[in-house]
Amino acid sequence: MNGMKRYAKLSLLVLPLLLIACSSVESAARSERPMQSETVPDKTPGITTDQEERVSDIIVQFAAGSTVVEAVMEPESPVARDFLSMLPMTVRFEDFHAMESIAYPPRAIDTTGGQGMAPQVGDLFVYVPWGNFGFFFDTGSLGFSDDLVRIGTTENIEEITALQGHDVTISVR
Repeated sequence: MNGMKRYAKLSLLVLPLLLIACSSVESAARSERPMQSETVPDKTPGITTDQEERVSDIIVQFAAGSTVVEAVMEPESPVARDFLSMLPMTVRFEDFHAMESIAYPPRAIDTTGGQGMAPQVGDLFVYVPWGNFGFFFDTGSLGFSDDLVRIGTTENIEEITALQGHDVTISVR
């Protein structure tokens, strides 16, 4: 019985120390990570939270002198968000196969999460293998391709070719 009393007294001394130590570890771990009910927004540099929630409402301007092409960004596209994160930027457009006006951004556009497309006139797209972007002003007989990702569209078809050979400043309107 004497051993049992000693064990009970020892337990009463050790138990509070264990509880204090465990609660300190849990408290430290909780302060390092968000609680499950918390949400940590995925921020795109240069874009407000409202814009991130409404990517489809974002209009991007491509301006070279008096020529302006406006494109409405593709909703819910992680590829469009990566493109937007690079704005503003200035690039030079060039003709590609008399069907596209293309340009090369300062870095390749991240196409993770992008879906292939069947090109249409007016599409603002990213070409996956090169990480560049452009507009289709003619599609000929092109069909669906996993190498193309639509990030927006424009109705300014006539002005697309006028961007070629010029320094074009791209910014969110």
